[in-house]
Amino acid sequence: MLTLLIALSILMRIGYMEINAHPDLSDFFAPRSISLAQNGLFSMYAQPDNFNYPPFSLILTGMLTSLWISLGGSLTTATGAGFVAILKLVSVSAEVGIVAFSYLVLPPRTRIRWFVPMLLAIYPGLIATTAFWGQTDALFTLPLLIAFWLLQQDHPRWAWAVFALALLTKFQAVVAVPLLLVLTFRRYGWRTTLICLLLLGGIAALTLAPFVAVSGLSSVFVPFTAAVDQFSAYTINALNVWYLANPNVWTMRPPLLFEYPPDTQILFAGLTAKLIGLSALAAYVGGLLILVWRRAEQRHEWLWLTASYFGFFLLPTQMHERYLYPAAVASLLAVAQDRRVWWVALPTFLAFSYNVIITTQAPFDWLGMNPLFLLGDVTVFMALLLIATFGALNVILLTEANKRRLVEWVFPLLIVGLTLTVGLKVAIPTPLPAGVTPLRTTLADSFQLAGFRLTSDADVWKLDLYWRAYAFNNQDYQMFVHVLQNGEIVAQEDARPQGGNYPTWRWFHNDLIVTSHQLAITADVSPDTINVGLYDPTTFVRVAVWQDDQAAPDNAVRVWINQTTAP
Repeated sequence: MLTLLIALSILMRIGYMEINAHPDLSDFFAPRSISLAQNGLFSMYAQPDNFNYPPFSLILTGMLTSLWISLGGSLTTATGAGFVAILKLVSVSAEVGIVAFSYLVLPPRTRIRWFVPMLLAIYPGLIATTAFWGQTDALFTLPLLIAFWLLQQDHPRWAWAVFALALLTKFQAVVAVPLLLVLTFRRYGWRTTLICLLLLGGIAALTLAPFVAVSGLSSVFVPFTAAVDQFSAYTINALNVWYLANPNVWTMRPPLLFEYPPDTQILFAGLTAKLIGLSALAAYVGGLLILVWRRAEQRHEWLWLTASYFGFFLLPTQMHERYLYPAAVASLLAVAQDRRVWWVALPTFLAFSYNVIITTQAPFDWLGMNPLFLLGDVTVFMALLLIATFGALNVILLTEANKRRLVEWVFPLLIVGLTLTVGLKVAIPTPLPAGVTPLRTTLADSFQLAGFRLTSDADVWKLDLYWRAYAFNNQDYQMFVHVLQNGEIVAQEDARPQGGNYPTWRWFHNDLIVTSHQLAITADVSPDTINVGLYDPTTFVRVAVWQDDQAAPDNAVRVWINQTTAP
């Protein structure tokens, strides 16, 4: 079974390896890999383009760059598909390792021993984060999980040694320090706790020493001291309470991409959004640690780890969409400790996956379908779903299993209601507004030009086009609008939809997409026709068009025909 799960994990990820799905790979990792090869490993923190990841991430990047060169790759081609695949190699391997780890540590002779690893193997949010995007969250999550499993098995020193690897790989591992510290002290006493802290410090010192010697002390600690305030915003695409606190972005179509106010804004009583968020996180972590202190004899590490990272994701400002990654994995492992955690793990499976996918910059296909196309723009509902899931998680933390209490059903019912609402929103098409002239068209067997509205102001005509997508199409088509007089073009506009902010591959099922076009019409012309269509910008070939059940001439939709009067 383990071999099959590993094979499934690899099969689900291998097709994404050469895709550059986000500017991070080409704009951040690739240039720093080139700099690493040119300047050497230990001097990287002294370079102008400081690598703000901890040392183990830097070491792994250096190994991958060396592998690329040893395979005959050139630094001048370090942005191509082959190099992109190399950069993702270790992170994807770590994610496959998470699948294998879950199978090995879950209770034998139970259904969840194979079902949970299978979910991890096909988890779209994990795949999109690592194999598709190329992010490194799996690199610290794997040693983080191993550390808490070792603690669960009463090996505290080994647990802290492995945790040191997580902390030296990505700074987000620091979220687990309070939980690890309380559990170690409560179970093994202050002597063992002190030894574990010294062990952590020793491993860190040995790892950092050569970097400090070459790059300098202050530069080496930048990944730890400057991890906060790199992007001082309410949220960095995380669908959390700070996303909901900013209604101005609710109508923004994904990708969201940093369109948020700074968290230095004072909200009330002289308190900034950042301070309020940090205070909320501190209060939550404090309450969680009190609970863990009292129940330290219970072996609920996965549940408590889930709570730690869920609180970290939802409550403070400046959160990235992928920071829920450890909780997404740990929640599935926690099902073995309390079956009620399915009310956390499954909604997280949906909402975390959606949150990551809406941030990527390329079409993401999963099991033969496109999740974003099917779900559409439901960001507000997903944020509410995550908050309801957080509520369910805390009810589970505070109540005992098998105690039938009404409060235990409040958040599950809310989760079901939100999920059904998402389903209804996806199933029901957005209607055409009043005053729009309807059309019956089909373009590229994927799109419909559902209607148009044409108005004029002096010598400028404004044409609003109303589009729908009824089948997913991963092409990035260009749009053309031709104003004709006696078959000759007298005005035109060629552009990607909404200035390139909403490409055709990101059009959602049953959604209504509006594009507006300004057309300069001089007094010496009398247009009689407006033609509209789509074409491939690389080949300039127009997509096939049907209008009123007939093949359209020149593969263009005629949206307006009038021989006598202007709009």
